[in-house]
Parts: sequence; C-alpha cells; structure tokens
Amino acid sequence: MEMIDFVIRHPVLFSLAGVLLVIILVSEIRRKSATQFYVSPIKATAMINRSEAQIVDIRDKNAFNQGHIIDALHIPLSEISKQKNLLDNDRPAIIVCDRGQISMSAYNQLKDTMRENLFVLEGGLNAWKEAELPVVKS
Repeated sequence: MEMIDFVIRHPVLFSLAGVLLVIILVSEIRRKSATQFYVSPIKATAMINRSEAQIVDIRDKNAFNQGHIIDALHIPLSEISKQKNLLDNDRPAIIVCDRGQISMSAYNQLKDTMRENLFVLEGGLNAWKEAELPVVKS
C-alpha cells in the first residue's frame, strides 16, 4: 500500500526511474549483441591458425608500414567498399585498426557481404602488441 501511495505522490520521479531502467536494459542488450563479432587477440590467433582467417588492416599506409600482423591485407578504410572483392568470403575476416574503434566503420560497410564471417579485433593492433603477438614491418 505504501508503494502505491509513493507512486501516486511522485509520478515524475517514478516515470524517470522507469525511463532509466529502459535505457539501462537497451544499452545492455546492445552491448551483449555487439560483443558477438569482437574477437580477442588470442581468439584471432586461433582463427588464423584453424580457419585461415584473413586479417584486414584498415589503417593508413604509414601506420601499416610501421608494423602490422603477418600476412595482413592492407585496405585503407577509405577504400574498403571499393576493394571488398579482395576478400575471400569463404574464410573469416578480422578487421584491424589501432585501437579497435574505427574498425566498426569497416565492419558496417562489409557486414552484408561477409555475413557471419566478419569480425573486429578487440583493442586493435595495440591489444595485439600488448598480448606480445608478432608484427612485421614493410
């Protein structure tokens, strides 16, 4: 009974609490669904070794030349939609940038083409290096 009285006396406060609850639920659902296409450096290594995953480095040429994952395909973000034919749709593709944030733009441009075979390296090349995995220079 006290709860009903509280709601009746404070409708704005109760409404705000409801809106906040909905916002939290929606953001959690989005976060959980977004993590399905992120792969850690260790998972990416396993995908490269087991499924012959292709690495797509979308950084600029200078950054790519300073260090990239072995056998990475260099397709700058500005060229990704024009050069998507370079990707083998039968193999998984892992998109790499510096920190894993810009990769989402490339992911969105390629997701219709690659379907379930497209992933983003969580943390980008920085996370790869922190995991002490090998990089090569051009």
